[in-house]
Amino acid sequence: MRTLPILAGALSLAACATMRAPSTAQLDRVQARYDQVKAFADLLLPYLPEHRAARVRLAGRVADRALLAARVATTIAEQRAALARAEAAIGGVDDAIDRP
Repeated sequence: MRTLPILAGALSLAACATMRAPSTAQLDRVQARYDQVKAFADLLLPYLPEHRAARVRLAGRVADRALLAARVATTIAEQRAALARAEAAIGGVDDAIDRP
């Protein structure tokens, strides 16, 4: 009777050991794109109207958090969802810079 819980625990650990870790290739690509966009945005922030500068800063904070979530994701699905949020936020930075 005691072996059943031990066996169940061992099987769950074995399942964890065979799970694929989230990929860093896409994460690195999105991070590089964000770094590029952020560097450009930082140059333009002093020259933007306050409402647009606030949108750029907010989108940057959302991208920062999404990239952090992608880095600490434990599953591929979590990482993909976080990367999608980061890419959308990076697009928001681009839009806030480009649009009057």
